[in-house]
Parts: sequence; C-alpha cells; structure tokens
Amino acid sequence: MGQVRAGVLASEMAWASSFEAGIAGHELKHFQNRPIAIVDDDEYARLGLEALLQSLGYRIETFASAEDYLASNTTASAACLILDVHLPGMSGPDLQAHLLAGARCPPTVFVTGRFEEHVRKQVAAAGALGYLIKPCSENAVLDCIAPVLRMAA
Repeated sequence: MGQVRAGVLASEMAWASSFEAGIAGHELKHFQNRPIAIVDDDEYARLGLEALLQSLGYRIETFASAEDYLASNTTASAACLILDVHLPGMSGPDLQAHLLAGARCPPTVFVTGRFEEHVRKQVAAAGALGYLIKPCSENAVLDCIAPVLRMAA
C-alpha cells in the first residue's frame, strides 16, 4: 500500500487495503442484510455518514448515544460500527470495551473531532479498524470498512 492517509491507524495499515470499486454484487447483497451502525452525538456528522453509505446501497442504523445503541436490537446484527470517541454518557472507547466484554463487538471504526494518541492506541489495541479525524473523507471511511466487506462475503 502506498502512503498512509493521516488519521487512519498507521500502524495497522498493513492489513487494510484500499476500498475496491466494483465489489461483486453478491458481496454487497450479503452485507446489505446487516446494518452499519453509526453512533455519533453530532447530528450533522451522523447524517453525513448515513447519506454517504446509503448512497452506496448499505442499510444504516443511527444513534445519538452509546446508550441508545445498547438499547436497540442493532447490537446483535450490526455488520460494522462507526463510533464517535466523545459521546455524552458512555464514551466510544467505553462502548467498545463493553461490547468486547460481551463478545458482541462488530468491526469498529472510530471518528473523532480531536486526535488523542493515547485513545488511538487504546482502541487500536482493542481491534478498531480505524481512527479517523472529523471531518473525514469518504475514501477514508470506505478504506476502513473495506475489510468488513471482504469478511462478510
């Protein structure tokens, strides 16, 4: 892979390849059966990610807090979780830890308005697919979820 895009987990880029245009239809269909969950208290960020991913044909479920996500049925079915670091109440890293403890943490991409190296290291060590700085580019989001697309096939 070429240069590492700023904001993505640089140390983990060896396993994350670029988003591949033209994903086979059967892969997309399988992935569409399970929603991508977006948890972000920033309504504009949540709606922007939702619009992007819906335009590509994915089913999306959105939540304004970790507690809303935990109260939903989506925790059992999410194919991927896009999770804000700083949330009211339970933080994104705390939600990740909670889901991991219950063995029900989907592949997770973190988004944040402020970079914090210690948080990036924490979520990476727990298996996060990415750590993106807002506003993040469409390609950065797609680069992070590409491995999930391949796993879901």
